[in-house]
Amino acid sequence: MDYDKLNSMTKYPEIKTYHKMGEKGRLQPELSTELDPYLMYHVSEKVDGTNTRMIFIVDDCDFDYFLGSREELLSAKGDRIYNSSQDIVSNLSEPALSLAENLFYRNNVRDGVYTFYSELYGGKLPATKQYSTSKEYAFRLFDINYLSFEEFEHLCTLPRDKIANWRDNGGQTFLNTDDRIEMCRVLNLKSVPFKENIFGREIPTDIKETYEFMQAYRTTKAGIDCEGGRAEGVVIRSDSRKEIVKLRFEDYERTLGIKRK
Repeated sequence: MDYDKLNSMTKYPEIKTYHKMGEKGRLQPELSTELDPYLMYHVSEKVDGTNTRMIFIVDDCDFDYFLGSREELLSAKGDRIYNSSQDIVSNLSEPALSLAENLFYRNNVRDGVYTFYSELYGGKLPATKQYSTSKEYAFRLFDINYLSFEEFEHLCTLPRDKIANWRDNGGQTFLNTDDRIEMCRVLNLKSVPFKENIFGREIPTDIKETYEFMQAYRTTKAGIDCEGGRAEGVVIRSDSRKEIVKLRFEDYERTLGIKRK
């Protein structure tokens, strides 16, 4: 197996900021993505941690799995790869093995390649105090990608630049909201906290009004062993995932000249 190709086809695509990002990290009045005023959008908390990937290759005979950061693969079943970067491997190895076995032994799980995207947070990371007083680590799942074996084998025949082009132009297939929630339920996984469903017309387009709108989501619901911490922001997506944007408190406060207390 070409690990570089697997790494490329399972990388998580960039999520744009709702308002376009300008110089010195300040938001611009223009939107990066126009939201449909009549469409319902799913609002979830953006947890402040490290992006991780758990990649599972499952068929009738066996299973394989890999762990990765946002940019690179860090570990694989049988210690074929090992990189201790960012405490990802030490915290996710046991959950990954348990999940791989769970997927393999479930009769209703299709053969193929699953990539579980999660946020590892707490521990030694900068925002730990918002989630944990004991510096404990936890992870929350925020997306699941599925590849059939036919598509996976086809991608493996392509050069890496073609795979990157496929990925960057929306080639990946993600589970919809209901299927992702159901997958979390049957596998006993915690997802990033759901906030609410909201019509596009209810989301302001002005920077100051958007910041005021975000105040309802100020407190994190992802506390590990404490409550009342600050959320990093929210992610807003359509069920088809055609539109997905992030709104971070820090970006709006920097732009508006608001100092955090």
